[in-house]
Amino acid sequence: MKCNILFIGNNKYTKQAGQEKYHHFLIGILKNNFACNIHEYHHNLHPLTPDAYKPYNDVKEFKSNFFIMHKIPKIMPTRLVTKNLKYSMKYFKNHIDLKKYDLIIDSTQGTFKYIDKWKNKYNSKRLWIQHQSSSFFNYSFLLGKFGKLIYKIFSVFGIKTHAFYAENGVFFTNEDADDFYKKFHCKCKRFIATPSFDIIKSWKNNIASRQDIVYVGRIEQIQKNIKFLIKLSKYLNCNIHVYGIGPQHHLVESNPYKIIYHKGLSASDVKTIYQKYKYTILVSKFEGYAFVLSESLSNGVPIIVRDTFVSAKYIADNGNNGFLLLKKYNAKKCAKLINEIIENDTKYLDRCKNCISFQSKIDFKKSWIKIFNHFLQNH
Repeated sequence: MKCNILFIGNNKYTKQAGQEKYHHFLIGILKNNFACNIHEYHHNLHPLTPDAYKPYNDVKEFKSNFFIMHKIPKIMPTRLVTKNLKYSMKYFKNHIDLKKYDLIIDSTQGTFKYIDKWKNKYNSKRLWIQHQSSSFFNYSFLLGKFGKLIYKIFSVFGIKTHAFYAENGVFFTNEDADDFYKKFHCKCKRFIATPSFDIIKSWKNNIASRQDIVYVGRIEQIQKNIKFLIKLSKYLNCNIHVYGIGPQHHLVESNPYKIIYHKGLSASDVKTIYQKYKYTILVSKFEGYAFVLSESLSNGVPIIVRDTFVSAKYIADNGNNGFLLLKKYNAKKCAKLINEIIENDTKYLDRCKNCISFQSKIDFKKSWIKIFNHFLQNH
């Protein structure tokens, strides 16, 4: 007998973004290893994001058809996203019958209104997936040092997040799980599924000819901290090549300082683009796991990452896979360290080999098959 599984996300699983890529992988794992009917509901928060993956023929799609956006698409205001989400949740309530599903895979971060209902009726079969660091959930990424205080005030009035109510949570690493448990007093059952990508067989081919640094990702400020990246390039002795699209692409289109903008990438280009460059850089204000770093390691390309999220230390592997830039360092100090790294990189080949070794030990597919077996063995 086939089990029924519902995926809930912010955008369709075919879109070019981290959460959507995660869903696409999971649906593939389910289809190839389990007898199941798969339905997908997405809030349709960012319908202008381009597709990167082909849809599966037998996955039934539900979505909200309501969407508003500024006429000048440089910034997607939070209030508009909130309005879209509010409408989408009303649609969700009226059109999705949760009781008919054996497993609900929930990747959303802000569905506040309906969590109490889920807690009472459907939470035991809901599997919440971590996609952001804990700072996303206590608003400190937006509100700085006052974020936690404001979050506590919100909590007094019952405004909480999925992390509080989830009975089952899938985290990137044990360190991420510990962080959530400590900050939010989570009592959910923990599962660990660390993202990984297939090793690119040609990773050795271009090591000697690699130059400069590459950034792959959205061009925006709130999370990806694109202004810090631009300021950083001012003090570097090498170029930063930027691949991506986003609401603030205008900041890099004029090629300020040592930024070279290449615009967006197709899913197939991503597999080979890293190998042109010596390091992949990420300076985000917060992240979950950052798939871009995992992709880089799978190409044998070391990373440079700011220590702004829990799994950053795990991915950098104590310097074996690359380098951590402390959160307190300004752009000028970070650039000085990067210049020293690149100009005196006597252990670069060893780091490239460590990247491959590190990724080879992670089996994302195996982790999820084990999780699915736990939930679906009785169906």
